[in-house]
Amino acid sequence: MARRIGRVTYRRARPDDMLPCGRVFARAAPSLSIGERATFHPRPSDIVPILSHVRETDPGGFQVARADGRVVGYASVISRGRTDFLTQFWVYPSLKGRGIGRPMLE
Repeated sequence: MARRIGRVTYRRARPDDMLPCGRVFARAAPSLSIGERATFHPRPSDIVPILSHVRETDPGGFQVARADGRVVGYASVISRGRTDFLTQFWVYPSLKGRGIGRPMLE
């Protein structure tokens, strides 16, 4: 079930969200290597198999944030017994600090 907060809609990820999530990852992940000699530049399509596996394993734990018709962030959680593992949590860098991420974790 989707919910809307302001201009952002939150819902479970679908199979067709995996490439857009890969784009978010490819844009956001390199910010972790700023200042390092070797920078990380993943291709969105390279992450799709990993994202698809996580979504298939725990579909209720993979949430996307959509704004202006596109995925702008995602979070994935794997649950094992009574333990939840936050496996990924990404938002486009230009949208960081705008409160988009928190609702994905709730």
